[in-house]
Amino acid sequence: MEYNKMIQEMRSGDQIEGIYVLKMAQSRTTNNGKPFLAAVITDCSGSLEAKVWDYAGPVGPADEGTPVKVRGTVSEFRGALQLTVDRIRRLEEADQVEAQFSALFLAGGMVLSQVANLTGLEPYTVQNWVKRGFLPPPEQKRYTLRQLCRIININMLRASLPLEKICGLLSYVNGRLDDTADDIIDDARLYFLFVRLAARAKQLDAPELWDQAMEAALADYEEPVPGARERVRIVLRIMLTAWLASRMMQETEKMLSALQ
Repeated sequence: MEYNKMIQEMRSGDQIEGIYVLKMAQSRTTNNGKPFLAAVITDCSGSLEAKVWDYAGPVGPADEGTPVKVRGTVSEFRGALQLTVDRIRRLEEADQVEAQFSALFLAGGMVLSQVANLTGLEPYTVQNWVKRGFLPPPEQKRYTLRQLCRIININMLRASLPLEKICGLLSYVNGRLDDTADDIIDDARLYFLFVRLAARAKQLDAPELWDQAMEAALADYEEPVPGARERVRIVLRIMLTAWLASRMMQETEKMLSALQ
């Protein structure tokens, strides 16, 4: 078993386990009626098709763009590598996500093609977002972890919110999105806080539990200006609500499909 192996280095017969970004996920059914998940996982080196047989969730289309932990075997099918997944799950520990993402930047920033591979976005989409001022431009054509997480945050929220509202939400904590000077929270930290809270979503079924979890998550956050903590708390709560709404829509569509 090899852990966190780069996709570009995988070969047929490899048994792997690691954290990757879920680029695409589609719930499908075989000819004999059994459910399975058709997916694409990605890291900064490339993408890999994956199949999870006899699987009906909970990981699904609403999790696209988020990190997942997978374990499985690489094989060759019709001349291309693919992963037969034994286990797939959402990340339960934000620290693991943070460590994995940070490791990707040990050699410096990411070029556009790596960002596109990791997020599942077309390169021209990322360039368009930079041009429209959704994030600062890359320096020497390289994107930082902070910029990558801004892109992931925007892409994740697109399932339930229009771009204009997403940018308004992020501006509520970070002012001008093309300038980090007025930010009250690093976008990478905002994303990792979101992952930590999203992993506990099923346990937080009452408003007071959400408030407690939010307070615990922000315990070591130091306000750069008065009122910053409350702004971050509000934005996190909206991000989580939007993410849960997209998951509910996914479940609704599955139930509607079952009526056919």
